[in-house]
Amino acid sequence: LGLSEGGGLVRLDAGLSVVERHVHDPVDPGSLPDNAVQAILRRRNGELWVATANGGVAWRAASGGPFQRLRGAGQGLEVSGSRALLETADGTLWVGTDDAGVLARCAGCT
Repeated sequence: LGLSEGGGLVRLDAGLSVVERHVHDPVDPGSLPDNAVQAILRRRNGELWVATANGGVAWRAASGGPFQRLRGAGQGLEVSGSRALLETADGTLWVGTDDAGVLARCAGCT
C-alpha cells in the first residue's frame, strides 16, 4: 500500500507498518522530485509512477532502485505540476498537469 502524507511517499505492509519512506532530497537525483505527491500509479509492468505538485513526474522500476525524473526538455514531460496519472488498456500513460492540460506518453516509453 502506498500513501502520500504531504511529506513524501510511504509504503506500508499488510500490518500497516512502514516498509519504505521516500522523500525529496535536493542533492539526490534518485529521490522524489517533490514531497507534495498528488497521484500514485502502479503500472501493469510493475513500475511505480508518482505525480508531484512542483516537481513533475517520476517513476521507479518494478525491481526498486532510484526514481527517474521526467521533467524538462527532451524528457517527454515539460511541466512542473502534475495532478493525475492513468494507464489505459493499450499501456499509454496519461498525465494531468497544472499548466499543460493532459499529456500522453507512449506505451513502450519509460
